[in-house]
Amino acid sequence: MKEVKKWISLKTVVFVLFGLLMISSLIVMIFTNMKTGTEDITEKSKSSGNPSSASKPEGPTPQQQIAAIKISLRFGDKTENVDSKTISSWVSGKRVNGKDEYKTNDDAIKEYSSGLAKKYSNYSFSIPFKTAWGEEIDIENKSTGWIFDEDYSFKKIKQTLLDRKSLSADLTDKSDESKKWWLRIAGEYKDYTDYGNDYVEVSIGDQHMWAFKNGKVVLESDIVSGSPGGSDTPKGAFLIGNKKKEATLYGPGYMTVVDYWMTIQDDIGFHDASWQESFGGDVYLTNGSHGCVNLPTYAAAALYDIVYEGMPVFIY
Repeated sequence: MKEVKKWISLKTVVFVLFGLLMISSLIVMIFTNMKTGTEDITEKSKSSGNPSSASKPEGPTPQQQIAAIKISLRFGDKTENVDSKTISSWVSGKRVNGKDEYKTNDDAIKEYSSGLAKKYSNYSFSIPFKTAWGEEIDIENKSTGWIFDEDYSFKKIKQTLLDRKSLSADLTDKSDESKKWWLRIAGEYKDYTDYGNDYVEVSIGDQHMWAFKNGKVVLESDIVSGSPGGSDTPKGAFLIGNKKKEATLYGPGYMTVVDYWMTIQDDIGFHDASWQESFGGDVYLTNGSHGCVNLPTYAAAALYDIVYEGMPVFIY
């Protein structure tokens, strides 16, 4: 009986000790988890700094974004590259309460756009011209040249800066986008004071026409121009438009079919006039055209093969 009691007492002691061991292990686990959690919170606090800074925007600063902007504008064979120093003088930025704010220097951008207009608009109201007789005269420009839109340029560049984007564009390729930069587009983009070596010359006073190819006269003929005092042939610098064979000409009180038609401006052009008995001299004073340049049929046929769309025409 004493041995049984002794065995029971020993068993009780073992259970008590086992229970204490389990409790101790549980306590250690709890404290370990608490410490780990505290360390995690501390690490997160360290990585984020101030908890309130979590809303602070990430990414490049305003200054870095401005420095990345590139502007390159092409005009024919010339290119305008705006340097980073100039761009920085056009736009400034700062970060306020976690939000980026930008401001442009409108006066500086307008001044730049105005400079582009003066430099790259190639519309001249008069073109220095040397006649077939060697006389140097000025001829009013009626249909050639481009005029730069400095107001559109200002708005486009300003928006580009505010959007912190780069701008690279060919402004003379006649694409829909490039056309927005111009108030006027007539002919190809080139220096029209340098009209080249292919052109047609008409002297109203001499009632004569010359066609030049590669700087040499390849055709000349007497003409009949418009009747003075209402149907005068317009004077100025023009470009050949479309040309057509067997064209019908309409006007107040007349309808005429011609074999060769070459547009100078609107409804004015070169064409054959088989009804004219003679050309040159004073014929235009009494039997002038409705404004067109009348030619003998052989001359009109030859000129038709020489001229092309965009070829300069000088009438004085």
